[in-house]
Amino acid sequence: MNVTLTQLRYLVAVARHGSVTGAAKMLNVSQPSISVAIDAVEKNFGQKLFVRQRGSGVSPTSFGRAVVAKARQVLTETEELVGLGSSKSAVSGELVLGCFEDLAPFFAPALIRAFSERYPAVKIVVRDETFETLGRRLGDAAIDLGLTYDL
Repeated sequence: MNVTLTQLRYLVAVARHGSVTGAAKMLNVSQPSISVAIDAVEKNFGQKLFVRQRGSGVSPTSFGRAVVAKARQVLTETEELVGLGSSKSAVSGELVLGCFEDLAPFFAPALIRAFSERYPAVKIVVRDETFETLGRRLGDAAIDLGLTYDL
C-alpha cells in the first residue's frame, strides 16, 4: 500500500472543509489534484472515504473518519519528527565531558562556551580525569565525551 504524506494532507483538508473546493483553495492546489489523491487512497484501501454530494460537498464515511483521524496523527508526528533536527532548543539534557586534567584549563572553557551558545538547553558537566581513568570512564559510559591528546 502506497499512501503519501501529501495525500494525507489532502484528505485532512477535505474533511476539515467539507469540500474538495475548500480544500483546494486552502492548499493552493487544483481540485483535480485533490480528487485524484482521494481516489488513489480509496483504491489503496478498497473502500470509500467520502460520500460525494453534488452541490453540498463531501462527508466522510465511518471508515473515512477513522482514516482522517489517523492521518491527522501521522501528520502531527511527522511534523514533530522533522522538528527534531530543525530547532536548537530540541537538543537538551546533560553532557558529561571528561577532560584530561592537563588540558582542561586550556581547552574546556572555549569548548563549553561555543557548545552552550549553540545548544543552550544542554547542561554540561566537566570532570577532570587522569589519563588512565579517562579511557575507563568512557568505556563505562560514566562520561559522554573525552578530551585528551593522542600519544
